[in-house]
Parts: sequence; structure tokens; C-alpha cells
Amino acid sequence: MTKDKALHAFFSSFELPAYPENNVPHDLKYPWLTYELAVSGFDNAVPITVHLYYYTTSEARPNAKAEEICKALRNGGKIISYDGGAVWVTLGNPEWFPQPDQGDRNIKHRLINLTLQYLS
Repeated sequence: MTKDKALHAFFSSFELPAYPENNVPHDLKYPWLTYELAVSGFDNAVPITVHLYYYTTSEARPNAKAEEICKALRNGGKIISYDGGAVWVTLGNPEWFPQPDQGDRNIKHRLINLTLQYLS
């Protein structure tokens, strides 16, 4: 599995449609997540941001999903294998925070900060 496919499989494991930020379909139905696809070589730490999008009047579901993703990475992160190596995914700081949408109060947007450490 290539680096980009391994990252996609990881981000898709949270029961939401997941897309690299540069390849998001225009006709999506809420909720979904996007991630920055940043690929590097051995021993390079790359900060990225994951974006969660929900359409709801409540903060509960988007907050719970942000916490679920962060919980999966607490206590040392997660190592994701790919052909020829692995990437170590850890939480950034702050872990996550809400980002208000200027156009629609019902669009709940959460940003999750991660670091990818390439081990190949």
C-alpha cells in the first residue's frame, strides 16, 4: 500500500467519508472529513490539519467525533504501515478546536492538529 493510500485508509476508519483536501467532491452530504495529504521521507515531522464538517444545530456530534479521533491517537499515537515503511501519527497542540462558519451557523467545523512522522 502506498503512503497516500495508507493515510486514506486510516482517516476513513472513523466511519465518515474521508477525502484529501485537494480532492473533495462538490455534492457531499454531511458529515465528512478532509485531511491534508502531506508525504515526506525518513525522520521528517509534518504538521497537518484534519477538518470535520457537520450540519447540525448541536455541538455534541462534531465534538464527540473530534474526541473519538483524538482518543485513538492519545498515549503515543498510531503507527500506520505502508509499502517500505510507516508513518507515526500523533496529536498536535491544541488537539482540536471549533472553527465557526461565517455563512451558516449550522455548519459545525472542527480542526484537529496532527503530526506525521515518516519512518522510511
